[in-house]
Formats: sequence, structure tokens, C-alpha cells
Amino acid sequence: MPDDTSIEVNANPVKEFFINILTRDVKIIDTIPEFVDNSIDGASRIRDDEEYSGLYVNIELSEDRAVLTDNCGGIPRDIAENYAFRFGRPNEYTGEMDSLIGKFGVGMKRSLFKLGDYFLIESSTEDNHFVIEVDLDEWEEHDEWNFEMELVNPDEDERCELSEHGTRIVIEELDEQVSEKFEQDLFISRLSDKLTSKNRNYLKDGLQIILNDEPLGYTSIDLLKSDDLEPAYEVFQFEENGESVQVEIRAGLGESNPDEAGWYIFCNGRLVLEANTEEVTGWDGETIPKFHGEYNRFRGLVNFVSDDPGALPWNTTKTGVNPDTPVYQKARQEMQSTMRPIIDFMSDIAEQKKESESEEDVPLEVEVKKADPVDADELETVQTSFAAPDAEEEEESEGPETTHISYERPVEKVEEIKELLDITTNKEVGEKTFDYYYEFEVEEY
Repeated sequence: MPDDTSIEVNANPVKEFFINILTRDVKIIDTIPEFVDNSIDGASRIRDDEEYSGLYVNIELSEDRAVLTDNCGGIPRDIAENYAFRFGRPNEYTGEMDSLIGKFGVGMKRSLFKLGDYFLIESSTEDNHFVIEVDLDEWEEHDEWNFEMELVNPDEDERCELSEHGTRIVIEELDEQVSEKFEQDLFISRLSDKLTSKNRNYLKDGLQIILNDEPLGYTSIDLLKSDDLEPAYEVFQFEENGESVQVEIRAGLGESNPDEAGWYIFCNGRLVLEANTEEVTGWDGETIPKFHGEYNRFRGLVNFVSDDPGALPWNTTKTGVNPDTPVYQKARQEMQSTMRPIIDFMSDIAEQKKESESEEDVPLEVEVKKADPVDADELETVQTSFAAPDAEEEEESEGPETTHISYERPVEKVEEIKELLDITTNKEVGEKTFDYYYEFEVEEY
């Protein structure tokens, strides 16, 4: 007999509430990179040699709509049906979902919901052409969570515009705040910088990203290299619970710039932390000092590489790392070990500067300035520790032991000497007057 006391309670999520929760913490500027990530995954499926010349992602943003078009192979039908539009990746589905970046199964949907109330997705592959068209206001009114995918003949469907195998995403009925952002030159400029930095490696490999008719350019992260100055390179394999991640670490000195100093963390080539100088990348104030201007030359790059994006130590929005993952904890230890001699060397430079009146008198700084900037990705992948000139050897090589002389004299008299000797600095006044006195009073004595 049925139990009349057992009552089924409706626990289905309310769509409006679900969307609000899903999009609440997503920044508008982080939505567009999510779409580009999907294009890169498509490019990786059709180009397994990491050479993306001829492939592009074209992004057009205005106050009325967002349109993203690529020629990166399109979305295979089985992925569209079983994975691409689900909220999360089903554990049992491991088929044709090879990807460099996509894993969590929420990025594209979260971005679609964040930007507007209507979207159309057109995809063309060698095997099929489909369209998914969704009005979110109508979708929210029904209990059904699925979207309708229509297989179409592109020559007969006026919604189709793709002329190559790829994907086109159109988002309209934009949120008011989104519409305002897309009209701001400052926002477009910031988005351009973000897309450039996050996709630096893919741009280098030939992928073209165009934002409002402006192609983005590759920018290198340079490390200084010479016969006496050698950046560090380390690579190790991390294995745990059947997951394998290769970790590559490069670190050394760059140009003195506080905005560019710090660690750059990549996951499968996608930048997730840029110029970071916080505790999460090892600047803990104990093993490594807290960051300050003395270390403006530090540059470090770490790339976590895995066939399974889920094994990588990034968060679900790909805007940072998950520091609690074992692979990142191991990498952080190695990062601190790698940066220790670099920090010590920069401290030696700082000490020499304290005893000198100009950088021309700092032996280690002179040696650093002799080095050439080299794209970190172009450095030889040979295990090496950081190498730099020795502070004591540099001081000894300058000749006899020296000392610093400091004194004050009336400004007018000092200026008179400058004019008479045709010199410009107080340091030169001291040197010239000392040499004069030594030559005529000491040596002749």
C-alpha cells in the first residue's frame, strides 16, 4: 500500500534565481574572454600542432549587441547535444571533449546570461550546421531546462551568416549596465589589454583576435640574459590520483618596472595571474620578503600543462589560482626556491646603490644593463639555476678598495667651481677637487 504520509516536495531550482546566483560574481570584463576560450578549444581540436595561423576570433561590441565570430572549426554536434550547454561536465561523458581550457561547463552559459536576454549561436562543422536561438524571458517561463538546437541548411536559413567552419554568437537585449560598458572607450581599452595578456601565448602561435576592428598584438615577457646573467629554468612532472601536470618555471630579471614585476601564472598557456607579488605566489614575508621597489626587476613565469584542464590549479572563472591544490602547493615551493637567489642578487644591487651617488657607480647594475632582453618563451629549455655576477668579485674588479666622501659647502662656491671646470654635478666637484689636491699636494710631497 502507498504511504499517504510520504509527500514529494518540489525542489527544482527557480530559473531566475539560478541565473542570478550564476552571474552575480561575474565581472562584465571577464565574460568576453570566456567566449574566446571556447574558440581556442575549437582551434586546438582542428590544429593539434599549436600553430594557429589563419584562425581568428572577431569580436564586435556596441551598445545594442555583442557578436563573436570565429573560424575555429565549430562545435561538434555531440558536444553541443551532450555537454556544451549543460551546467557542469557529466562525469560519464568523456568522448570528443578534448580541450585546452574548457572544463567546468559554466563559463559560456554564465557569460551569455550575464550580458543579455537573447542569444543566437550558429555553428558550422564539416558534418553539420546548427542554430540555437534562446529568448531568456520565454525560457524562464517553462520548467524545461533544455535549449532547442535546429539543424539547418545555411543557404535557406536567413539567420545563418557563417561562410567558414566556425561559430557565431550573437547577444542582444543587453543588460543596461552591459550596454553602457560596451559604449565606453576606456572599457574597450581595458578589455583589449585583458584579451592580449590572457591569450599572449595563442597570439604568438598565430591566432588572430580582433576587437572592434582592431587586431590584438603579441607582447612578450622578457628576461635579461648575458654571458654573466642567466635566467633560471626548471621543469617537473606532478603525478597524483591518476592526474599528470607538467610544471615549467622560468625566472630572472627584466626591465625595472613595478607594473610588470612579479609572477605570471599560466594554465595550458592561458594567463590566470599577471605580475602577481602577493603571498599566493610566494611573497610571504618569511621565506621570501614582502615585495617592494627593490625587486622591480623580478620576472617569473609558471605554466601548468595537462591534457585534462580539470587537473590544473585554476579557479572556475579562470581569474586566479586555487592555492590549496597539491600541484600548486608543490609549484609554490619550487617558485620560492627559484626566486631566492634572484631576490638576494637584487638586494646586493640595492646595497651597492646605497653606497653610490649614481647608477654608473653601481658595478652590479652596470653588469645588468649589459644584458639583452630575450622573450622568455625563446629561452633554451635546459635546466639551469639563476646565475649572476658576484657582488664581491665585481667590487674587487673595479680596482683598489674605495670609500665614500661626503661634505657640505656653500652653494655659491660650489656653483663657481662647476662653471670654472665646466662640470654639472656635485659629485664631479668633489672628485675634481680631490684629484687636484692629491696630485699637487700629496704626490709632490
